[in-house]
Amino acid sequence: MGRMRVGTRLVLTLACSGMLLPEGSLWAGELAKSQAVNDAPLVQDVALSADRSLAGMVLGVDGRPCAETSVWIETNGAAPRRAVTDSRGCFTVSKLRGAVYRIATTHGAALCRVWAAGTAPPTAHRRAILIETPEVVRGQYYGPAGQLLANPWVLAAILTSAITVVALAANRDSGS
Repeated sequence: MGRMRVGTRLVLTLACSGMLLPEGSLWAGELAKSQAVNDAPLVQDVALSADRSLAGMVLGVDGRPCAETSVWIETNGAAPRRAVTDSRGCFTVSKLRGAVYRIATTHGAALCRVWAAGTAPPTAHRRAILIETPEVVRGQYYGPAGQLLANPWVLAAILTSAITVVALAANRDSGS
């Protein structure tokens, strides 16, 4: 009966101490506050020029043009086409037909519904815009308390101490 009481107290102590940790200290960090890239529509409508050319521009997240950037234009059933941006971040790909294209760089991509000349809706843009984002590194944010608990040596010491306390309490209750 004494072992059960000690185990119950240990579980309750751990649960209560978990409630005292700062919120989010052991969870993934907050999402970025800036949603500028995510507010863009999922699909861009882009009109081809009369000579069936697709114009586009690659910008960094700061709004500056990305020069000498490789751009790949691909659609289902066709080999990808490659273009390189000029000093103003602009590129052009000729001899395209109306279709849905994925236009990508090494650090960004856009899905574009490309319309033949004269068939595009009034809201279609004259050029595709790609925002090149810096490399995304995913990981966990532990906060100050979590940094300590993320250390395997500290975690091992805590677990060893907890097991030792339970074992000592069980020995004392049994009278040995």
